[in-house]
Amino acid sequence: MGLEAIAITIEYGAHKIEGLVLKINPTGILVELEKIPYQVGNSVKVSFSLDGVNTYASDARPIKSYDNHTKKVRIETNEGSKIETKPMKLSELHFISPSENMRAAIMRHLMDLQVNLMKKS
Repeated sequence: MGLEAIAITIEYGAHKIEGLVLKINPTGILVELEKIPYQVGNSVKVSFSLDGVNTYASDARPIKSYDNHTKKVRIETNEGSKIETKPMKLSELHFISPSENMRAAIMRHLMDLQVNLMKKS
């Protein structure tokens, strides 16, 4: 396991949104999204893979959302590539009764990240 981005799918009603996990712990996640169709306090379903093999799913409750987040992205144009700032949304979600298997996988993932960082220093 490395520092690669973790893709996440969030389902809310008929909506299915793809995003990236910026932070994760056994309590919840911070997710970067292009749009947020749900409100704080609603219930959503999240699914993600920490190792590219096993998929973990849980109900989650949005706690906070942030509208002022920006992301630098590389855009290919006729003149070549350039960096632009893209407005994004952040959503903080807390898991609702996550499985013990999922909590253990998150802890393993965090410990692996810490070990990899220690090896680099």
